[in-house]
Amino acid sequence: MEDFIIESSAETPEVEFSKTRSVFRISGPSVADNADAFYNNVLVWIKNYALDVNPNSHFDFQFSAISQTSLKSLLFLFQEIKAMELDGNAVSIAWYLSSSNCKMKEVGQDLGYMTDLSLDFIVSESKQVAELEIS
Repeated sequence: MEDFIIESSAETPEVEFSKTRSVFRISGPSVADNADAFYNNVLVWIKNYALDVNPNSHFDFQFSAISQTSLKSLLFLFQEIKAMELDGNAVSIAWYLSSSNCKMKEVGQDLGYMTDLSLDFIVSESKQVAELEIS
C-alpha cells in the first residue's frame, strides 16, 4: 500500500499515513472552506487501509486550528477508525493540545464520545498546537 502524504498549507493540515512505517498523523491547521473535499481523500485511504490493517494502529492528531466543517469530516474519520477497532484491531489515538486550551480538549472528548473511542490527551507547549479556532 502506497504511503499517503499531503503537505500542510495555510488552511489544510499535513497528513502522513504510512502502513509500512505504522505512522498515521494529521497536524496543522484545518480551516479550509472545502474540508469535505480535502478529507475525502483521507477517508478513501483509510478505508483501503482497513482492508489490510496493521495489528496495532496509532493515530496522532495535532491541530493548530480547526473549523466546524473539518469537525464533521473528522467525525467520519473517527468512525472509520472505530470500525477497525470493532473488527478486532488494536487502535489508539493521541489528541494533542496546549495546556491553556480546554476547548480543544472538549472537541477531542466529543469526537471520542460520539464514536466510542478512547483518546489519550497529550499536553504540548509546541507552537504547532495553538488555540482552537472554530469558524
